[in-house]
This record gives sequence, structure tokens and C-alpha cells, in this order.
Amino acid sequence: MGTGWFELEHTQLGFEFGTFAERFAKLDEALEILIPMIAGERVTFDGRYYRTQEAFAVPRFRDRIPLLIGGSGEKKTFGLAARYFDHLNVIAPFGDLRGKVDALQRRCAEVDRDPATLETSVLLSVVPDVGFTDDMVPPPMR
Repeated sequence: MGTGWFELEHTQLGFEFGTFAERFAKLDEALEILIPMIAGERVTFDGRYYRTQEAFAVPRFRDRIPLLIGGSGEKKTFGLAARYFDHLNVIAPFGDLRGKVDALQRRCAEVDRDPATLETSVLLSVVPDVGFTDDMVPPPMR
């Protein structure tokens, strides 16, 4: 679940892309509606972007659905992760990870959440370089 980063997808489906801040605000409101609905509650909500009255999810397949979000934003993304999510996939270079972990711990402290309860992973890009030489290249297929 996320804020929607791909503008073309919004355009193709007829949704307003909006600003970065608006997309985060919409996600925040949507989570205030969806999470209680998944848990079986009826939700009345009157926000800036969404309004519901006694909305509920039927049929319900389970009481809870684990939620994952990915990103590198220490304020908005990590703040949402601390408040709502089960898993945060951090997108950052290795050199930035210590600072990202510290920021995540601060966001968790702000909402009185034990950071150990937020599963965390890192998105890695790997570029293998095995130093191929001509004698390592297989012969062409016939």
C-alpha cells in the first residue's frame, strides 16, 4: 500500500495525481477507514478527501491483513509506518541506513510503539561484476 508514485497510472485511470503532500494525506485518511473496516468495525469518517458513514467490509476473509509500505521518507513514510503498518521496506543506500533506523525509532517513539514490532527490511540493488573473460563465455548454441 502506498501513496501512488506513478503519475501515468493515475492519468490512465482518471485519478488526479495531486502533490506529494496530498497523496500522503489521502493515504493517511484511507488507512483510518480501511484498518477498522478490515477488523470488522463500522466506520464513520469525515475527512478532507474521504467521507464514510457506517462503512463496513463484507464478506470479511480475516480479522487482520498485514500491511507493508516502502520508502525512504523519514517524516511522512516512517511516520505512517509507525502508526499503521506491520512492515517497512526502507529504500536507501547502505551508508544512510544507520540514520534511517534512528529516524524510524524516533517516529515509533512519537506514537508510543515498540520499534521491534515493526518488521523492517531494506531494498537492495545488486550489480554483479564477475569479471568475465573471453574464455569464460560459453560457445554459441547451434
